[in-house]
Amino acid sequence: MSELRIELVLDRLTPILREKALPVWESLRPPVANADLEALARVIHPHQIPPDVDALLRWADGQAEGADWWPSMECGPLLSAHRAAEHYSWLRENVEDWQWSAAWLPIAHDGHCQAAVELTPKGPGVVIDASWPDGARLIAPTLAVMLDIAAEMVEAGVTPEAFSDARDWRAKRAEVSDARPEWEICPYPREVSTSIADWPAHWR
Repeated sequence: MSELRIELVLDRLTPILREKALPVWESLRPPVANADLEALARVIHPHQIPPDVDALLRWADGQAEGADWWPSMECGPLLSAHRAAEHYSWLRENVEDWQWSAAWLPIAHDGHCQAAVELTPKGPGVVIDASWPDGARLIAPTLAVMLDIAAEMVEAGVTPEAFSDARDWRAKRAEVSDARPEWEICPYPREVSTSIADWPAHWR
């Protein structure tokens, strides 16, 4: 299976958001400043900013605070590089080891809801819903897939506003996500253990 390129996904996503999810499109911030990328890199050292995260931030430096949540996950709006650095530092200082890994970079956040991209040198990392109080779980095998799921959902009208019952929207979102063939090569279980002994070595 060929790897889904994030540049192609962002090219697809741009017109779909403009035409069918204008509030989300208008909430996107301008591309990231190099100084903010460098500051984020210092905060997460010795990890490196994944190329797909770099590409996303250069497309849009997150969403405005208080914006609509990103449509393919229930984890808040996308974070800017500056806010990702702040939240990463806060998480490392204030939560239990089993709640967050230093190898997870936050990409969305609102209250107790948050999502992260795995920091790994072996290629694109998984996307994790690490919201509380529920246990963490994988929501996409890569960041590019998560963004492509958003494009697919918005294009098909699978948005919270289109459903009178949020449970029906969540079920449809899960259906779209579960159908992705990229899950076949995902290296981890979909549910993240609360025992760090069960985590991949580079998460500990």
